[in-house]
Amino acid sequence: MRKFVKAVLIVAIVLFGLALLAQFGLSRMVTHRLQRALPQLTGTAATVEAVRLSPFTGAGEIIGLRIPNPEGFAEPEALSLDRARVRVELLSLMGPALVVREISVDGARISYERRADGRDNLAWLRERMTDAAARPAPPAAGVSAPAGPAKPPAPAKPPRKLIVDSLVITNCRVRVAGVLSTNVMALPLPTVAMRDLGRAQGGLTPAEVGGEVLRAITTSAIQAALQPGSQAQGLIRNLVDNFRKHNKGAKAVPKPELPKPEPAVLP
Repeated sequence: MRKFVKAVLIVAIVLFGLALLAQFGLSRMVTHRLQRALPQLTGTAATVEAVRLSPFTGAGEIIGLRIPNPEGFAEPEALSLDRARVRVELLSLMGPALVVREISVDGARISYERRADGRDNLAWLRERMTDAAARPAPPAAGVSAPAGPAKPPAPAKPPRKLIVDSLVITNCRVRVAGVLSTNVMALPLPTVAMRDLGRAQGGLTPAEVGGEVLRAITTSAIQAALQPGSQAQGLIRNLVDNFRKHNKGAKAVPKPELPKPEPAVLP
C-alpha cells in the first residue's frame, strides 16, 4: 500500500512538473514572438512585458503592452494597457489560422492626437500596419557551406493568420490632443466590440487585425469627442479651423448652437 501511494505521489509530482514546463515554454514562446513582431507591425518601439497562456485551457493574459506614438507627435504613447484577458482555441495551434476565442481589454489608455498637417497618430499607425500586411516577409538568410557556393535563401514563410471571435474594449479613456492647441481632454471611450474578425476570409494577418482594431478605436474616439456638450468639441473645431487656413478656399467651421437658458420663474 505504501509503495502504491509513493508511486502515485511520484507520478503526480512528475506530471505537475511537466505541466509547469509546458506552461512556461508556451508562454515564453508566445511572448518572444510578440516582442519581435510588435516593432515590425507598428513602426515604433512597441513592447510587451509578458504573455501568459495555459497549454491546457488556452486562457491567459497579455501584460504590459506599450505602443509609443510615431515621431512628430507630442503625446508619448498611442496606446498602453496593463492587462488584457485572452482565450485561445488550442487545437487551432496546429491549423492554418490561430483561433482566438476572446480578447477582453479593460482600462486601456489611448491618445488621439491631430497634427497641423491633418494627420493623426492612430491613422499613422493604421497605415503602417496596412503597409506591413502588404509587404512580404523577408526571406531567411542562406547558409554557406565551408568550401561551396552559397545556398539560395529559403522561401519566406507567410505570417500566421488569426481569427478573432470576440474583441471587447471597455472602461478606457482617450486623451484628445493637438499640436495647434495646448488643451488636452481626457474622455471616456465608448465600448468597442468586434466579432468574427477574419472568419469570412479564413484568417487575417496580425497587421490586418491591428489595423481593423485601430480603425474601430479611432471611430469611437472621434464619436466621444464630438458628443453634444463635450468639452472637446472646441478643441476639434479649432484644429479643423487652423488646418483649413493652410488650404485654399478654407472656411471656418461653424460653432455649434448652444440651447438658450430658460428664464427663471419666480414664485
